Amino acid sequence: MIQHVVLWTFKDNVDHDAAFAELQQGFAAFAPKVPGMSSLTLHRGFAGYDVCLISRHESREALSAYQQFPEHLAIKEKVAAVRKERASCDFEL
Repeated sequence: MIQHVVLWTFKDNVDHDAAFAELQQGFAAFAPKVPGMSSLTLHRGFAGYDVCLISRHESREALSAYQQFPEHLAIKEKVAAVRKERASCDFEL
């Protein structure tokens, strides 16, 4: 099992509540369709980063497939439009 963690801060000129709601809705819409992904949650941060995404995947191959999933590629563009900073970490459970 692989855990994928991504942290973002929003740009200063972005409505943080609206941006988080849009991202949460976008990820929720396609997450159940991703083969090999058992969960995906988005959390609103109050210290450090504005958003934390946590997803679990059956294998490294499943994580790689998620990275190329068409809906994931589309939402990455939405994230890029509102994101100032990004950090990530993938690890085996």
